Order: sequence, then C-alpha cells, then structure tokens
Amino acid sequence: MAVWSIVLLTDLSKTLRFDAEYYKPEYLDNIDFILHKCPYPVRELGDLILSISGGATPDGADYQKTGIPFLRVQNIMPNYLNLEDVVYIYPEVHNGELQRSRLFPGDVLLTITGVSYGKSAYVPLDLGEANINQHSVRMSFVKELLPEYISTFLNCKYGKLQSDMKITGVTRPALDYGEIQTILIPVLPLSKQISIEQLVKKSEECRKKAKILYDEAENLLFHELGLDNLDLSTQKTYIANFSETVEGDRFDAEYFQPKYYRVLDAIKSTKPKEIIPFGILLDSITNGQTPLHHNLSQGDITFLTAEHIFDFRINYDSEKRVLNEHHQNKLKKTQLHESDILITIKGRVGNAAVVENLSKSVNINQDVALLRLQEKYNPYYISGFINSIVGKALTEQISTGQINPFLGLGKLQQLPIPIFETSCMDKIGEKIKQKIHEAFQMQQEAENLLEEAKHRVEQMILGEKNSKNE
Repeated sequence: MAVWSIVLLTDLSKTLRFDAEYYKPEYLDNIDFILHKCPYPVRELGDLILSISGGATPDGADYQKTGIPFLRVQNIMPNYLNLEDVVYIYPEVHNGELQRSRLFPGDVLLTITGVSYGKSAYVPLDLGEANINQHSVRMSFVKELLPEYISTFLNCKYGKLQSDMKITGVTRPALDYGEIQTILIPVLPLSKQISIEQLVKKSEECRKKAKILYDEAENLLFHELGLDNLDLSTQKTYIANFSETVEGDRFDAEYFQPKYYRVLDAIKSTKPKEIIPFGILLDSITNGQTPLHHNLSQGDITFLTAEHIFDFRINYDSEKRVLNEHHQNKLKKTQLHESDILITIKGRVGNAAVVENLSKSVNINQDVALLRLQEKYNPYYISGFINSIVGKALTEQISTGQINPFLGLGKLQQLPIPIFETSCMDKIGEKIKQKIHEAFQMQQEAENLLEEAKHRVEQMILGEKNSKNE
C-alpha cells in the first residue's frame, strides 16, 4: 500500500529538508499531536539547553585500563549508563583537548550516529569525572526540566519518533546538532517530572543491587575453592627459560609473568581430580561472522557482538540485526540454543555467560565464541571458573595483543580447567546459577521501572482525559 504526505513549499523552506523520508505521515502526525493536543506547554530543546557539545577520539592516545572513564555508544543505554565495558583516557586529555565534552551530574546524553542513535541517558551524581567520544552529545538544561524526565521523554515514542525523523544519512545515520535543538518537548509540571525521577532512581537502585549479585556470583567459585589469598601482583623483572617459550609457543614477556604460575599453583593446591584443556570438555566451538555488505539495521534476527556479553549476563536488546536467510544458512552453526556458553574473544576478552531464557532467534558475530559442552559438565560451573579471578588471569595470559586483545579459539581450547567430582562441580554450579537468577530478576525489575516511567510520560502527554479512555 502506498504511503504519502503532501507538504507545502513554504514548509520545505522552513525545514530546509527535501528528503521524502523526513515527511513520513507518522512523523508529521507525531509533531502535530505534540503541538496541538498535548495539554502542557511545548518548547524546542534549543530554547531550554544551556550548553551542548560532543566529544572526539583522542589524537594519538590509546585507551587505558585506568584513568578517566571515556563513554562510547555501548555505554549509553536508555536512561542509564552501563560502565561494564568502559575504557579510560589520561586526565591530561580529559582536561585538555576534550575539555568541552567533560560530563557533569545532571547532564543528558544522546547518541547521534550509527544504528544505535537516539538513546538517551542522564549523568548520575555518583559518576565522577567522565568524558564522551564523537558519537554522542552532552547537554545541560535549565532548572525547570529534570534530567531524568528529559532522558525518559527522548526514549519514549514521542521523543524517539522525532529522532527518527531528524536523522540524516542512510548507510551512516547521524543526528545534526541543529536538528537536535528543534526536538519538541512538553514542559510538564515539576510534580509530574518528580514522579518520573523517582521511578528512574528506583530503577538505578535495582541495577546496583543486581551488580552486587553478579559480583557475588563471580566470586563464589573463588571462595568455594579457598583461593581468597591469591597473589596477582605483577613483577617488573623475571626470568623464563627458552624451553618455556618453546612449550608456550610465545615469546612476549607478558605471557611469562610469575603471577600466572602462581595462579596455576593455586589451582593445583585445591587438589582437583585433574586439570584438563578446555577443548576436551567441548562438543563444539566456533565463532560467528558479520554478513558481507549487510546493513545491520535491517533484518528479523537479533545479532549480538562482544559489547552485548558480560560476566554471567547477555544483553539481548541489540539494535543490530541480520536476515533470516543469513541465520538459516551462513550463520546456521552459530544459532543460539539454551545452555550454550558465549565468551568474548576480541577487545574485551574472557566474559562468559550461559544462554538461557531465549525468547527469539539470536546469532553472533566474529568477536564472540560459541561453546557447547559435553552433557556431563555443568555450564554454570564452567562459566563461573572463566569469570572468576583465576579464570580471568588465565584468559588474560593466553590472549594476544595489548591495544586490542584477541583470544583465538585454538588458545581458548588450551585453557586449563580444574575438574572435581561431578557432585562438587554441580553444587558450585547451582549456587552460581541461583545468584545469577536473583541478579536477573533484579535487573528485570530495573527494566520494568524504566518502561513504567516511559509509559507514564506518554500517558501524561496524552492528557488525563485521553489516558482514561485508553
């Protein structure tokens, strides 16, 4: 069925937009509704913004393991910041060339490029110093608008439709600063904004509790095996024999750090039945791929990358998609099934999570390994070992590359895994599973609160009279 809009020439001259996509009926209807049917005053963001600026990728500076948090698109989620995959920059860069994009409590962030454009989050009081790259903007607003309300509005349908309308570019979507400032926002009474703020902050508290539970799951195996006093300090000088370099097939000094030998000795001290290479426990191991020349904003199949995999947790809310044709053919081997284990193998390596609660078809790219265990091994025990401080040290050792670490499938299969009696591994695995499920429930509660906040904003914009008739 054909879809069209009739636009006056005078309207074209106001917007300076001549692309038909800008005038889709759903976009125009959304603007018309906000302007003429919303019961509250409506303003353009530009009239309420005190400052707006974007960041940049530091010139000639690699990301650091410590320093000032440097937020990228994957760190900005709808209404909250995810710091599990955060990188860092030097303080002198933060205070120098990126001074204009420093973040402050109460700022509102908006992603502006790529398939993840249009996500908004506010900067909480406890973030501390931080910065952003060029794929997002930071905005500060007048006091009559609460940041929790602004980010919630931008994430709800009335805000998101405006982001979709104002986007430019097909292969590389982008939001222009000028277009952002023309987004219309209803100025709700402060009492109503506070009710949204309360929901968003309750969600933030639930997310913090979930993080604590995930951390407890990560440390559970470590404590169960009695490895609390493990020394992981590094040394500046040490000696490795030539025979060790031949055996390890590695000649980089980092591989022979004494802390890795202390880790192996600690594992042996727990007196496992045996310590065997990971590959022996597996029925299969593979990694995905990105379909050639495919636009990842199109398709019906959810497509995960390393940024979606965390310790014990998989974020299935990916904006990336592939076609069902890819899923059933070239990517058939990496279709996710219950109890699979996913491990990140590029960039942020060694994050392991068990696939569970699948409600849709999902596939993975080349930065994620998919492992299927032999039936007799508990996937939660194995993921618990990989995510423990011991497993992290060993995956760090076998990875290659300092700037952009990579964990090859061959090396991953050599990872030493301690094997105990099945009943012992199952007991530890079940304890880890229980913690993960508790954390998942808390995470879901956080998501539900944010959904409720968005729904309330939409109902308020509809007006009390209209919302009662819904």
